[in-house]
Amino acid sequence: AAFTLPSGRWDPSPEVALAGPPRSLALLRWLLAHTLELYPSALLHANANADTLLHTALAECGDVEARLELLRLSPGVLAHANADMKRPLHVALERGPEAARGHEGGLRDGNASVAVAVLEATVEHGRAVLAAGDDSGCTPLHLALTHWQEPSGGGGCSNDATAPHAAEGGVVARVLRATVGAFPRVLTTGSLHGWLPLHLGLAFQRSRTLLEEVLAVAPAAAFAAEARAAGIASEGGWLSEAHPLALPLHVAMAAAMHGVREGGRTLPEGMLERVVRLTGQHFPRALEDEGTLAELRQAG
Repeated sequence: AAFTLPSGRWDPSPEVALAGPPRSLALLRWLLAHTLELYPSALLHANANADTLLHTALAECGDVEARLELLRLSPGVLAHANADMKRPLHVALERGPEAARGHEGGLRDGNASVAVAVLEATVEHGRAVLAAGDDSGCTPLHLALTHWQEPSGGGGCSNDATAPHAAEGGVVARVLRATVGAFPRVLTTGSLHGWLPLHLGLAFQRSRTLLEEVLAVAPAAAFAAEARAAGIASEGGWLSEAHPLALPLHVAMAAAMHGVREGGRTLPEGMLERVVRLTGQHFPRALEDEGTLAELRQAG
């Protein structure tokens, strides 16, 4: 319950924590220390949703240090799936890069550091999680590509430009490299709607560096994979209804055209041409469709 409370200002005094508002980070840390002292197996305890303390902290807690300390103490639960089939890495990535509230009540860019720490611990203690899908069929790579939109200018992670991990490519790039190195089959693994990592990269990522990396590792079969457009409707309905079954090429065209029409998501310059060339190389039949050709002409 303490992990789910909004984090407030840090006060190191337990007396102040117990007498003050329940939002105090001191209360959270006091409870954590005493719970683990009196009930060490609490780390393995799961609630009715099969969430361990680590699942709950990663999803709800705003205190970076508390999450990292609990992660350090909980290597045994990194492969544990909750009722939604989410492992701690799924939970950390699904939270996204929004800033967390720090000790002095100011905003800190802690989610990226936590996500990278969970990724590194998972690679060390439960590598198979990288290929594990949640209840929607999404692996950690699917979630990283969807929830961690990297800025258009480079490979760093949004809201984490000053984090120690940013210079090394950001959260998405790290998850991509770890996944490709251990389980390349994930690149042709679809979610319940059939969305492959290539579809999601073209749909959500605006970083030229990241998209170049995704295209470089995408297998030929990915360019012929069809995803159900319904799976992206909740993100603004920008994928054309003309493509109920969308190839990566259709996703790239829709993203580019959405930017032209509404100034929203768009692909880096030259990226649509790259996708056209790769599709022609690996799935030339797609370029024989008159509707697709008409949309390409419209997209310039």
